[in-house]
Amino acid sequence: MKIAKKSLFVAAAAALLFIGTGMANAQQKFGYINSQELIAAMPESDSVRVQLAQLSNDLESQFTSMREEMNRKSTEFTNGLSTMSETIRKQKEKELFDLQTRLEEFQQSAQQELNEKQMELFRPVMEKAQAAVVKVGKEQGLTAVFDLVAGALAYYNESEMINVLPLVKNRSGLRNNRIPDSTPDGRRRKFSAASSFFLSLLPVKPDARMHSDPRSPIGIIDSGMGGISIRTAIVRAMPHEGTLYWADTAHCPYGGKAREEIVRLVRAGVERLLAEGVKLIVVACNTATTAAIATLRQAWPEMPFVGLEPAVKPAAETTQSGVIGVLGTEFTVHSEMFRTTARRYASGVRVIPVAGNGLVEAVERGLEEAPETERLLRGYIEPLLAAGADRLVLACTHFPLLAPQIERIIDGCDMRLIDPAEAIARHTKEILATSGLLYEPDGATTEVPTHHFISTGGAEAAERLRLRAEQYAARLRKR
Repeated sequence: MKIAKKSLFVAAAAALLFIGTGMANAQQKFGYINSQELIAAMPESDSVRVQLAQLSNDLESQFTSMREEMNRKSTEFTNGLSTMSETIRKQKEKELFDLQTRLEEFQQSAQQELNEKQMELFRPVMEKAQAAVVKVGKEQGLTAVFDLVAGALAYYNESEMINVLPLVKNRSGLRNNRIPDSTPDGRRRKFSAASSFFLSLLPVKPDARMHSDPRSPIGIIDSGMGGISIRTAIVRAMPHEGTLYWADTAHCPYGGKAREEIVRLVRAGVERLLAEGVKLIVVACNTATTAAIATLRQAWPEMPFVGLEPAVKPAAETTQSGVIGVLGTEFTVHSEMFRTTARRYASGVRVIPVAGNGLVEAVERGLEEAPETERLLRGYIEPLLAAGADRLVLACTHFPLLAPQIERIIDGCDMRLIDPAEAIARHTKEILATSGLLYEPDGATTEVPTHHFISTGGAEAAERLRLRAEQYAARLRKR
């Protein structure tokens, strides 16, 4: 049902008047804007649209070439089927299956690249628009400015806003008790003008935006222990934020599974985290990101997702030998997303991908110091050293938990480990801040953020996760 702008503004003004109940006869003035119209009118937007159109055309051209290759090979297969031997037929069928998989993966990675580029290019435009609205709001003495597109406040005068929740509870005869830790814990919400502009460009439902709360925890998903490395970096970068960690221990590892199964498992984790009220989800697993991130963003457009891709870019930018190794799961290093990342960021650099089979299982079982684990690591790393690699990208979040063992192997060699955890934490913080979801307590608060763990392996597995997270954080503090 379409609602007229005037009606929407009247509703917004009524809501704001309710918030202001109890003020001392203050003269209140309200304004409203259409953020999409404002952004479209800014001259910087024209340049952004041109750049996005060029990138879209380039990606579409690559996709068309891949599709034409598949159609050609499919026609050749059909025409020659009657004369093929059984061995050749199976070989050709596998080639076609691999091409179809590459085509699907390219579609996902291309959409992700386009989305990330859009966010990157429009961010300074948003900031300029935000500053303009805040300036006008102050000049005009407005109590608040409501964004009709985002369904949120684009500006508000904090001195005229009070929390009426205790008054409503008292009037309704409700107890003024704390909310359980598994839900927002009652910390004061801070509105952000940036959230209106930034989110209005994305295909987000207004009602979903209005229920986003900075007090909610950050959700983290992994197949098991690996996401601990990302979670630790997030907690260090944002010490006031709570976290909720979901681990699919019962189905770990993901690296050898089919894409369809990984998507199904990760969707179940997302649904659980959404039911718990998280404000953002970090897919802290390279394999899960590769297989499912595009599907997740399409299924839940109102939810910010942070995914991982192998940190090829910093490795390629800093290598002195021109050779880098990438240690990941079978699924990740053979994916189209990885090939696209390598082509994009490592032109002129030799990239050697290695599937670290058995390493995830070793971490899950707590066998980091076992002789068999060292044998596996040497088998994967020593050939890279012999090839002249001076950077090793840890393209699976389980592998930073093996960093001490890896460092012993490369001790005395000119090789440096590239762990993306801190970069992911910075990116997560940036998204929360830009979206108005970063929790920033005032100086008087004494609240301690809560951190919870959920495992499909049960309560004992969740407790093991908690203990490993504490051990990993303690190890990093000693470095």
